[in-house]
Amino acid sequence: MLYPLVGLEITDDTHDLEEPKPFFVNATLLSPKHVQDYVDKWKSVQAIPGFGGEFLVGNMNHEIRGTAESYNSFIAVSGLGNIRKNKQEREKLIKQADERAYEIAALLNLTVLAHWLSSQTIALVAQLRHGTNNRIWINFETGESGTNVSYMSSFAALDPQGALSWSRDELRQHLYRAEFVHFTRAFELGRSYQNNLLTTIRNSAVRLADAVHTVDPAPRLLGAVTSLEILFDSQPYEVTKNRLLALLGRHLYDQYKAEPVFSARHDYVHRGQTSPAIGIADDAIYLALSAILRYSTLSTAFVSKKSSKEKLWSYLDFVYSGMKRWFDWDVKERRAFKTFLRHDIDAPIFPYDHEPS
Repeated sequence: MLYPLVGLEITDDTHDLEEPKPFFVNATLLSPKHVQDYVDKWKSVQAIPGFGGEFLVGNMNHEIRGTAESYNSFIAVSGLGNIRKNKQEREKLIKQADERAYEIAALLNLTVLAHWLSSQTIALVAQLRHGTNNRIWINFETGESGTNVSYMSSFAALDPQGALSWSRDELRQHLYRAEFVHFTRAFELGRSYQNNLLTTIRNSAVRLADAVHTVDPAPRLLGAVTSLEILFDSQPYEVTKNRLLALLGRHLYDQYKAEPVFSARHDYVHRGQTSPAIGIADDAIYLALSAILRYSTLSTAFVSKKSSKEKLWSYLDFVYSGMKRWFDWDVKERRAFKTFLRHDIDAPIFPYDHEPS
């Protein structure tokens, strides 16, 4: 399946579809030229059952025509199965591919957003809204191809100068920067991919990326707070706030305006107040993004454990209990409490963060 992307050009001369491990193992990023090169291979095919090589290339050119002019690249997701076999098999393959494409788009979107992290960047991202795109599928065993309607957001974390132009190596360097490495690893295929803690990180990221693409501040605010609820899966609602405080620490919790964000969400949902200000919606994006990145780092201490997600939540509840008693303790007791922490509660998350005084 090919999913159009906006905002990222892949500059490599050749694709990695035929390498033992493409960029995302079961998926990769392709330029329009890569897609065309791969399709052109079928010109030499004289007799594919039901298709001729020239017919196939002409058909695919028709389906790609215009798309290459509108989009900078494609997420290519592979799957094993016959999309024409029956409706159930078709829906299963499409669902799996859609989910993987959403994950990869969210990873790209949020890491680029975190890299620039400015209201200007959010505005640029939000200008590209949900649209009806063609999901193009190619069966490289039989040569069959076709299109389906896809309602996926285009990846659009734009440089102020326009689309980013990166090679796969440059993209890899970006994704595995120190501040993103643990977040990126939550998206890697491997033994831990189905771990409920890493699945939670990916689900939260997809929801936040969806909120970033929303122009209206109300759904942006609601989407960002929902991404936090996914991380902490907490009822009553107060538990979400407590676990977030334990994750970020009081200094960053206040710096990212957590209380105003939660208050704005409450006023909009429960008191029927008018749409929140754009500023508070952007604050909610920053708050959720910082939480996801720190949560990803903290997850490394729990991901190998049974019921890892529940153990991380229990840990945050323990930290919150300690924070409530902080001012009742002397210096020795505070130091003793910090020895039990699995994360540096005072560490900055982004370069412009400053240490608590």
